[in-house]
Amino acid sequence: WPAAIAPCWSAHFERTERGVTKLSAVFEGGFEVDFVLLTAWQIKLVCWVMRHPGAASWLPAAVGRGVRNLQLVAAPGYRVILGGPAWAERYAGVGTAWNRADFSATDFEHHVTGFWRHAVWVAKKLLRGELRAALRWHLVEVREHTLALLAEEARLEGRTTRPEARQAERWLSPDRLQQTSRPFGPDRALLAAALLEEIKLFRETSRRVAEKRNFPLPDRAALEAWLNRELAKAS
Repeated sequence: WPAAIAPCWSAHFERTERGVTKLSAVFEGGFEVDFVLLTAWQIKLVCWVMRHPGAASWLPAAVGRGVRNLQLVAAPGYRVILGGPAWAERYAGVGTAWNRADFSATDFEHHVTGFWRHAVWVAKKLLRGELRAALRWHLVEVREHTLALLAEEARLEGRTTRPEARQAERWLSPDRLQQTSRPFGPDRALLAAALLEEIKLFRETSRRVAEKRNFPLPDRAALEAWLNRELAKAS
C-alpha cells in the first residue's frame, strides 16, 4: 500500500523492540517514512493517560510504556494531518510532564554484569582473529551498556538525555564525547585498543553512577586486569 502514496523504492515491515508494528518505506527521492500501526483505541487510551499523569499509579505498566514511547517520538515535533480537532486535542497532551522510569539498582546491575560478560566475549573473538564478529558485538552489546550508564551519568548531572544515544552529541560532556569517538574497524590492534578504552570509560562511569546513586558495585579488578593483559598482546 505505500505505493499508493508515491513511487516506493523499498518497504520494510517489522515488530520493533518497543513492542509496536512498524512499516518503514523509502519513497522516490530518498524520502523515508515510518508508519507505526496502532489501533484507534490504543492510541486514544495513551493520549488520555498522557494528559492525566496522576493516573499512572493504578494503570498497567504497558500503558506507561506506551506514553513514554509516544512522547519519545512526538514530543520533539508533530503535526496532525488527518483527524481534525479531536486528534489535535488528544495529541496536545504530549507536552505534559510524565515521570520517566527510574534507573534502578537492578538496571545498574544488569548493565554492569552485561558489560563485563560481553567485554570478555569480544576480547576472545578478536584474539582468535574473528575481527568482524568482535566489531559487531562491541557495538551491539558492549557499547550499549556503556551508553546506558553514560545517559544516567548525564541525567545525574542535570542534562536531559534521550534513549538509544539519540542526540547524544547534545548531552554528552566534552570529555565523554572524546572518549566515545575512537575509530573502529576490522583490525586486531585497532579493536583491542578500542576495547581497552571502552573498559576504562565504563569503569569511570559505573563508579560515578554507583557513588551518586548509592548502588553496590562489585569488584571487577581481577577480571579487568586479565582483559588488560590479554588485549595488550593485540594492541
